[in-house]
Amino acid sequence: MDNYTDISNHSLEDEDLIPYSARIENRIVYILFSLIFIVGILGNSTVILIFLRHISMRNVPNTYIFSLAFGDLLVILITVPCAGLIFVYDQWPWDGEIGEIICRVSEFAKDISIGVSIFTLVALAFDRYTAIVCPLKKLRARSKMVIVIIIFTWILAILVALPAVIVSRVVITANVKYCTPFGHYGKTYSKYVTIIKASIYYFLPLSIIAILYTLMAKKLRNSAREVQTITGNQLKSSQAQNRRHVARMVIVFILVFVICFYPHWMFQLWFQLSENAEENYDMTWHIIRIVGFCLSFINSTLNPLALYFVSSVFRTHFHNYLCCKSYSVEHHNVSFCRNLSKYNIKNPETTIIDATDLTIN
Repeated sequence: MDNYTDISNHSLEDEDLIPYSARIENRIVYILFSLIFIVGILGNSTVILIFLRHISMRNVPNTYIFSLAFGDLLVILITVPCAGLIFVYDQWPWDGEIGEIICRVSEFAKDISIGVSIFTLVALAFDRYTAIVCPLKKLRARSKMVIVIIIFTWILAILVALPAVIVSRVVITANVKYCTPFGHYGKTYSKYVTIIKASIYYFLPLSIIAILYTLMAKKLRNSAREVQTITGNQLKSSQAQNRRHVARMVIVFILVFVICFYPHWMFQLWFQLSENAEENYDMTWHIIRIVGFCLSFINSTLNPLALYFVSSVFRTHFHNYLCCKSYSVEHHNVSFCRNLSKYNIKNPETTIIDATDLTIN
């Protein structure tokens, strides 16, 4: 929750005249967080269920998506309820050791989820780069390494998040009790921690992703003519289309992350780096703060929605589980029907394709 609670009660003089529970933005955000909690649990749980119950969905890109969903579900179950309470009570609602534990665990889970999300997006981008630049040479290596990479991303996310569980404290300022990830340390500590977090969780990973996608774009442009010159080879053309489709899907995930966390980091950096941030805090920054705070949690609900709109296979599975209806799931040259548990290979001669890209479309 960063520095939200330590300025939420004494930054706008006009707002101090309004009872905390009567503030309009508090009611709106509380309702929004309730929706985030419900939609996030349904969406991410369904993605996890689809991956676990359907062997055909267990390819390399979908394994990363499973990790994303698990990380998002973690923050929704642990952090979202605590964050939503900020807009119900005028201060941290738990006392004593329990309050300290909830504060640390909440901040820890939040940082782990952010780390897992962005590190997994980097891994997905690198996987797409490998699939497009040297698909045949690295196919088996990608399949074998995906679990190792996911475990590494979680370990890295946990290590980066350790300061949150160590330093986070419930503090009291001006008779207001709140949870802060900066503990009892001063402005200098919070400034450098914010810069480091913004670099690790936002700017550096996105720079790596931008480089990878620039290289992918060049490769796709150069290989387009090669694919067109191969007559009668529908397999290679199909593989190229599959990889482009997965690459576009990863771009959607990345754009969602960029948009959701940009206001958050913009406000955090301004507030920590500006000498007169508290004096210059006005209604504009108040809105940016609340929007950034909400979007950073909304991000955990949007990946399943993005999957629903960009992947016909995931969309059909969503209909099966959430709408309690039976739909035939079809992708490429392989189709199956959930209620019949029957698989049908339409053309055995053309179904030997890159399995890691099979079920995304």
